[in-house]
Parts: sequence; structure tokens; C-alpha cells
Amino acid sequence: MESQAVILVTTLCNRQCVNCCYQIPAHRTLPAEHYGWSYFEEAARWLGGLSRLTVSGGEPTLHPEFPRIAQEFRALFKCRRLMLATNGARVVEYSAYLHYFDEVRVTMFGDAADGDAIRWLQKHDPRRLQIHSAAHLVLERSGKGQPCGRQDIPAYAAGRLYPCCVAPGIVNVPSVEPSANWRQQLSALPLPCARCPFSV
Repeated sequence: MESQAVILVTTLCNRQCVNCCYQIPAHRTLPAEHYGWSYFEEAARWLGGLSRLTVSGGEPTLHPEFPRIAQEFRALFKCRRLMLATNGARVVEYSAYLHYFDEVRVTMFGDAADGDAIRWLQKHDPRRLQIHSAAHLVLERSGKGQPCGRQDIPAYAAGRLYPCCVAPGIVNVPSVEPSANWRQQLSALPLPCARCPFSV
């Protein structure tokens, strides 16, 4: 199985999507901040050598060091594939840096995806474009959800590791401090599927 993780580089966003999986800005679970380079270096101690690393947020292109993130993350994290999850708002502005990513995933939470960015990517760089539609999601879910496939993609946010890539946005989800056996520790944590917008 491919080893992978998501790293939040910022919790700030220029959108207020009703169906944001990290619940930004309503019911925010993480403080609003751009993470610094020392935070990334610390994360690389634990996530280095993964097959695939996804750069996410908030909106990662809002980070003041986004060009450096794009250029240096693959080497810093020693990952084989580097992905970008974005709402597309600044894709055209940062088009010179997109070739550093193997894939650019434009998220569509409600009607918030940037149509200009999608059209630009379709014209100039269709190989890297993936459109992730989540317009059907409802954050206030009831009942028992089942794992959706994201349970094998841990997240690194606010210096902690979460059992799936959506977990940092769900209130009171247990997480672990980074350590040599973080994978085993995460596997012992309960998944937040019952309260997750992606659960099936």
C-alpha cells in the first residue's frame, strides 16, 4: 500500500465554504495561522520518505512562502509524489510553481471552486488537474458513517498527527504527538466517521 499523508501548511482561507471538511471558518477546530518553516522541518522528521504528500490548508496558496513550499517540499520530505489541494483561487497567479506538483486537486465545496483556475489548468496543464467535487456534503451529519477510503491518509496539523486527512476539522478527534511509532499509535485511535462529512 502507498504510504501517504496530508500536511496543512495554513489554516487560513479566502473562502467560507459551507461544506469545508476542515470547517473553516465556522466551528473552527484549529487556530487561524500560517505555519512556519521550522514547523515544516519538524513535520519532515516524521513524514519524510512517504510515497505521496498532499499540501493542503486552509488555502495553501495563501501561505506567504507558497513558492518555497512548492519548490522545496519534495526534497524536504523526500516524497516520491507531491500533490496540491487548492480551491483554485490563486492557481493562475502561481502558475509558474505548479510544475513542482504531480497533481493539482481543485476542490469544489459547494460553488466555491474557482472556474477560471479550472479552465486555465484544463488549457495549460491538464495532466496535473483533478477536480474533487464535494458539493453534496452536509457537515452536520447524523447516524453511523463508514470509512470512505480516507482512513489510510493521516493528517499532520498543528504539530499533531490525526488518524485520517479530514480529522483535524472534526471536534474532539483524538490525535497523537509525533514519535517513531506514530503509525501504530494512529491505528489504535477510533476513526471519526460517524461525524465526518465524507463518511458513507
